[in-house]
Amino acid sequence: MRLILFLALAGATVALFIYPGYLIKMVKKKEAPAPVVEVVAPAPKPTVVDPVPDAPPAPKPPEYPVTMALSSADGKELEAEILGRGPGQLHLRRASDGKSFALELGRLSAESQTEVRKLPENMTDGEVLAAVGQAADTSPAVDAESIEERIARRERRIEEAKKKLEYPNLTSGQSIMFRRDIETLQAEIEAMRKELSAGSKP
Repeated sequence: MRLILFLALAGATVALFIYPGYLIKMVKKKEAPAPVVEVVAPAPKPTVVDPVPDAPPAPKPPEYPVTMALSSADGKELEAEILGRGPGQLHLRRASDGKSFALELGRLSAESQTEVRKLPENMTDGEVLAAVGQAADTSPAVDAESIEERIARRERRIEEAKKKLEYPNLTSGQSIMFRRDIETLQAEIEAMRKELSAGSKP
């Protein structure tokens, strides 16, 4: 009887310490896993950028012909249409009678030169002179030069063009342009010398 009582007490003791732990494990197994909460950072507020005002469009260069009142270095006035411009020559058409001729920029007043140089160069000097013929730079607005002076001025321009041809950084286009100008000037000098020779004959 004592043995049975002892065994009963031992079994109760074991059940008291072991069974609750088993129950706890069973409860843990039955518990659903805690939901995973995804933390999303709030989207950054868009940066508001003030619109940059559009830059004003660049002014378009004037289109030829351009009507302009010109004045020579000695104060004579000329109303003409500028048909084209080279580095040193203007292709003009006189408003009073529609006659076309060429005029050197250097023979204009400083104010007129400033205004004319704002116009784009659309020709070479040789093309200007070719467009108006051999009497290109004879302008009623400016006192006519003697033939000798015109020859001397062209010879100086030829020397300047030859010096420019010696520049080390000269492009092929610039070289062609200077050579063309030299050829044009030489042809003009030859024509003027023939004119001078013809005028000196009795």
